[in-house]
Formats: sequence, C-alpha cells, structure tokens
Amino acid sequence: VEVRRAFPVDVAILTAVGLDRQKSSTRFSFPFTEDRKKETAVIQHDGDRLLAVVKGAPEVVLSQCVLSVERRKGYLAHADQLAAQGHKVIACARCLLQQAGRNGREPDKDFEYLGLLALEDPLREGVAESVRVCQQAGIHVLMLTGDHPLTARAVAVELGLGQGQPRVMTAEELESQSKLHGRPSLQQVDVIARSIPAQKLRFVRQLQAEGEIVAVTGDGVNDVPALQAADIGIAMGERGTQAAREVSAVVLLDDNFRTIVRAITEGHRLFQNLRLSYAYLLMVHIPLVVSAALIPLSGYPLLYLPVHIVWLELIIHPTALLVFQQLPLREVEEQKPRRSGLRFYSVGEWGLIAGVGVLQVEHQHQLAVHILEHRGIGSAFHQFPDLCEDVGVGDSFGDK
Repeated sequence: VEVRRAFPVDVAILTAVGLDRQKSSTRFSFPFTEDRKKETAVIQHDGDRLLAVVKGAPEVVLSQCVLSVERRKGYLAHADQLAAQGHKVIACARCLLQQAGRNGREPDKDFEYLGLLALEDPLREGVAESVRVCQQAGIHVLMLTGDHPLTARAVAVELGLGQGQPRVMTAEELESQSKLHGRPSLQQVDVIARSIPAQKLRFVRQLQAEGEIVAVTGDGVNDVPALQAADIGIAMGERGTQAAREVSAVVLLDDNFRTIVRAITEGHRLFQNLRLSYAYLLMVHIPLVVSAALIPLSGYPLLYLPVHIVWLELIIHPTALLVFQQLPLREVEEQKPRRSGLRFYSVGEWGLIAGVGVLQVEHQHQLAVHILEHRGIGSAFHQFPDLCEDVGVGDSFGDK
C-alpha cells in the first residue's frame, strides 16, 4: 500500500515498523468495515513469502490469535485501561501463510499477537464550548461512534456530554433492550458506542417518531440513508465522500462542529426576525383594513383615500425590513428548543396579534368619530363631494 494513498493511521504504523515497501507488495486486501471491525491484508514479502496482517478492534483481533484464555483476558483488560484514558485502541497480529493462502480468502485464525496501538485524537478547539451552548439551548447532542465504549465515555466526558456524566450504551445493548422491553428513548442516551452506519437510519427514524427535529452529520457512503432521512443532513466537506455531499442539505467546509452551532444561531435569528416582521405587519394592517371597511359601512365618510394607503405602505414595509433585519445576534442558548410540530405562530401569539389589532381598530374608530363630531358630520358630508369634484372624480359618488 502506497503511503500517499493510506490513511493517517496506516502511515503511522508503516513509519513506526520501518517496513521496506520496495521489497513487499499487497496481494489481497480486505478493508475495514464497521460491522467487521478489522482490516486484513495479505502481503508478499521477501521473495515468495506470504504474510497476513490484521488490525482492528482488540476483541476481534484477539479472537483470531493463538492465545491462552488468561493471556487473552489480560490483553483485553490492558486495552480497556487504555480506552478508559480516551485512546483509540487498535490490536495488531500477523500470520505466515502457506502457498494455499493464494486462494484469495481472508485468513481468520492462527495469528500471532503483536501488540496494541494506543492513538490519541485530541478534540478541536472550541468544540466542548459549542456542546455546552447546545445543551443550554435544549439541543440534545447524541454521539454515535464505532469506538470502544470506554474510549467513547472518556471523549464524552471531555466534551461535557450529559453534564460531565454521559450515559453510554452500545448499539447491541440498545437492540437487546428493544427486543425485551421496547425501544428506550434516545433522549436518555448521550453516547452510542460500537455502532455501525446502518444503525444510524434506525436511530434517526426513532428520534423523528419521538417528535424531534434531527440533524445528522456523516462523511461516508454508508451514511447516505441517514443523511437523506434526517431533517437536516450535514456532510463533511474535507473528508466526506461525494455521495454524502450530494444528498446533504449542508456541507461543512471546515468539518468543525463549531460551524454547526454558528449556523443554528444564525438560523434562530433569521426565524425570529421573520416572526417579528410579520407580527408587526399584521398588527398594522389589521386595523388599517378593518377600519377602512367598517367606518364607511357605519355611515361615516371614507377614512382613507388611496394616497393615504400608498403613503402608509411606503412607511410600514421599509421600517419592518430595516428594523428587524438589524436585530442583534443572540446566542443560541437564549433560544428555546423547537419540535417538529412547531407553527410559525402559536395560538397565544395569534391571539395577541388579533387583540392588538382589535384594540387599534377600536381606537381608530373612536378617534374618527370624535373628529367628525367636533367638525360636524353634516359639514363633512357636504364638503366631501366638493373635494372630489376638485380632484376630478366628478359624480362617481352619486348624490352622497
């Protein structure tokens, strides 16, 4: 395997062992998958020798090695100890094959155990703070990983999931509980370890069935069904596959969780500005329309001429656009979480808008009556047709 085409972990391993790639070539390769939890390669080394090498989850690799029960338990305990410190633990083994190994089948027994690799993947700067902001806003951050449960717990503690006490379950434990007691609510879980991408789709649909708005991040081809099913699919722009990017609604150019939080904050602001703008327009137009219709029907002269309406609209709409568009950006933790059944306005808000509109209608009606009574209703009726003739309307209003 050429270094320039290998994953960073493979590059580190090849560099550490000092393998002479000029004297070896890969004959067969069995790639890593989330369900297999291992990767195997058959290498032709030192002439015609065939060497099988495997790396993967410790429990999977150790099951293929020739070891006593006590030694296997000891190695697994050592792997658990490293995982509890937040390391990604990978076991390595090898096996010298006979010529029968040329059949292309994956070797799965009689391996010689080589040791454990403890890798550390530090969190990006600001991610823990972003998780805290999401939790204060009522956004449930659920981490799905194929890592060891102890590794996942250590990372979750560092992230601050579950207020520093994350609730960790494996995908197998969730499946077992589902069969025995029904599906547990995922709101009670912070981390799902040893999960595979195919299970993401089931988790997304379960959360949606619970009434949640679900955003899913992913980068592989196996993540495509979950990205499509989610309310918001978010693909990684740097390391994501083309298939994942094509089906996602959002593509992160920097693959950073902080960008998602900033996008949520911006979305909250835009949504809030729209609600305030439309509430303002409704509260202004309700009395305008109702008073323009009811006052003439009550026997009084027209309250608004067309020029008045045009003038009011020239003032109302620009103010709604300029004032609410420039509202300061509030932090996402000041917002309340929204569920999938959210309406643009709640019943109470519709009542408030209607109530304000009715009060303004009543106020404008009383004001119009007061003005007409003080000026004299008869005088107003006699002067109105003369005004219409002066502006060229003529007798279109009849004898009124």
